[in-house]
Amino acid sequence: NIIIRKEKFTMKEFDKNIFYNLAAEVDVIGGLLFDNNSINVVSESVKKSHFYNPIHGEIFEAIERLINRRRVADPMTVANNLAGNKEFIEAGGIEYLYKIASKYAESSFAINLPERGKLIKSLHIERKFLDALKSAQENLVNRKSEEPAEKIEILERELFKITEEAENDKGGFASIEKVIDFSISHIRKIKEEGLARGLPTGFTDLGKIISGFQNSDLVIIAGRP
Repeated sequence: NIIIRKEKFTMKEFDKNIFYNLAAEVDVIGGLLFDNNSINVVSESVKKSHFYNPIHGEIFEAIERLINRRRVADPMTVANNLAGNKEFIEAGGIEYLYKIASKYAESSFAINLPERGKLIKSLHIERKFLDALKSAQENLVNRKSEEPAEKIEILERELFKITEEAENDKGGFASIEKVIDFSISHIRKIKEEGLARGLPTGFTDLGKIISGFQNSDLVIIAGRP
């Protein structure tokens, strides 16, 4: 569950008030084991580092790796992928994966995986924000820097990094694996359907070349005599 206190507390007390939601992490992993296609709506916002429980992050990465390689990601294949991971074995190994998958399959209500993914990332960003504030406090108390402007600059850099990460799923950088995976899936759909996937250009030959106009694309058509 999310741990949040409403009463006043000091920066030091943040150590006991880390923001996380293990239930959401289990839901995402269970959803991916139940339906590998769900990776398309989860991987846009969630990464291994976003999970509070390191084992959940390792499991997520193993599932994503298997799916990207066009292999089925189920408790057996994921467990084989993490066979040498001591922490995974200590957490319960394949039995833990079956438990998560069964819990998801037996759920009496629909679980919104995209929202669970966004929650996991949001809590990760909040933890990063708290770390930045604690680091700034330590820098101030220990007088690691004598110049106030330098202290402010350090904090601004950290906050800028956090902001970039928070905005990543709205148009930031993406890993080459995800880009390639998306491109291959896109090409296969074009081949199977025999149609341009974007907005029709009105010109048959042009449509075949650029696959129609795509969202966020800037298409410049030019010619020379």
